[in-house]
Amino acid sequence: MVLFRKMPVYLPGMKAKHVVLISIDGLNAKDLYLMKELSYFSEMIRRGSVAREMVGVYPSLTYPSHVSIITGVYPNKHGITDNKPFAATCQETPWFFYAKDIAVPALYDVAIKKGLSTGSFFWPVTAGANIHYNCPPIWPTSQGESQIALSLRNGSPGFLLELERRFNWLRHGRQYPQLDNFTAVSAAYLLKKYQPNLLLVAFSELDHERHEYGRNSKQAEYSLVRTNERVGLIIEAAKDAEIYNDTAFVIVGDHGFLDYNKCTALNRIFLDNGYLTADDQGEVLDYLAFAQAAGGSAQIYLQNKTDQKIFHDISLLLKSLKDSGESGIAEIYTAQQTMSKGLSGDFSFVVEAEQGYCFTSSINSPPVTAVQRGSKAATHGYDPEKSDYQSLAIFSGSGIKMGAELPSINCVDIAPTLSQLLDLNLQNCDGKILTQMLTGN
Repeated sequence: MVLFRKMPVYLPGMKAKHVVLISIDGLNAKDLYLMKELSYFSEMIRRGSVAREMVGVYPSLTYPSHVSIITGVYPNKHGITDNKPFAATCQETPWFFYAKDIAVPALYDVAIKKGLSTGSFFWPVTAGANIHYNCPPIWPTSQGESQIALSLRNGSPGFLLELERRFNWLRHGRQYPQLDNFTAVSAAYLLKKYQPNLLLVAFSELDHERHEYGRNSKQAEYSLVRTNERVGLIIEAAKDAEIYNDTAFVIVGDHGFLDYNKCTALNRIFLDNGYLTADDQGEVLDYLAFAQAAGGSAQIYLQNKTDQKIFHDISLLLKSLKDSGESGIAEIYTAQQTMSKGLSGDFSFVVEAEQGYCFTSSINSPPVTAVQRGSKAATHGYDPEKSDYQSLAIFSGSGIKMGAELPSINCVDIAPTLSQLLDLNLQNCDGKILTQMLTGN
């Protein structure tokens, strides 16, 4: 972990001396219509180029997606295959907080090696990362853990204390919209004062609102309006620091969203069929098969992967559920089949939900539950190729062509493209450099 201050470095081959990568969690391709009407988003679009759709990764969850965006490879290579490591439990467990779990170099690692300065605000899987100004997303998941101690131990202590003194009044724990307001003000402060060559910023309120109220809800629309103002704070900071004309701003989403009205509890079905045992509180005692739900998909783990009888039995059970037309299972993949989707892991199956359905890891729920709108009304985690489910990307500023438009890109194209802007050499990417977006090509 980098614990010292670092000023920017300028290399002769840079197309942009500064790159600000802003993720808006849950941003959908159709949000572009509203973004064109909002002040700072429209300013970026006028000065730059747009990818109208951006295809994500499988499962289309926040943590695997963000790691693919910043590494340029799919989950089967970087190793973050879910928001959380597998645990056969319905209790709260640690997420993939730590950068050490990423199996390949990230863009910030390559930037550090080249001598560039780096900053990050709440970018997933950056706890303990080699970043000069690091405010990672990490929180207590067991009794007795201290939020302050976790953050200081896994971020940049001096810088975090500096932010705490200045902007603590903006936060209210992890609640929205306060957390995104704190993120915006803090990121603007960092950009103006320390001017890192690479700055990562992750906003999450839009994702929260869509989960709670639905993909096309007014609450989601209002959140996007607020996010425009937050982006504006960062843009204005670049102007105040007189680095605006030397900065490339890139906005990306991480996954789409789909509304649902039914939720399938695969673990309850496993319980009812004798493949899992649990206590009265719904905690797992033992299992032969366990489903780790990922919203629009679920990964099925077998306690003994080499037990061919259990593999066969679970395969038949899943097929019968799909054929019934009542479980919401659209597709069943073996672990070997998911390799073609850029996903690998210790699971034996992955099931994809039908539109209108999602999965839960719950054991106490009925096998299929009708969900009332207003409570977890939309979700993600589905196959990123699903219709009307893509995100988007906007490129603007230094080194970016004006007026270019691509119909579709992949999220793994972002890191190699930013690497090119900063004159870095991020190798072995699954994605490609989007030369159509860059000047001089």
